[in-house]
Amino acid sequence: MRYAQVVEGLVVNVVIWDGEAPYGPEGQLVLPGTDMPVGIGWRYEGGAWIAPQIIEEDT
Repeated sequence: MRYAQVVEGLVVNVVIWDGEAPYGPEGQLVLPGTDMPVGIGWRYEGGAWIAPQIIEEDT
């Protein structure tokens, strides 16, 4: 299954993990669900996923 590694509310990595093998990264592993396109840069606050803000540069 796909898990988000969350450190201080920020997704820092997304991993595939069976949920059983030992895995001990820093932070919390959260299962985002199959309908959430969660990736690095997203936030996890109060049980909700928040997409990163996209800032468009003037060219």
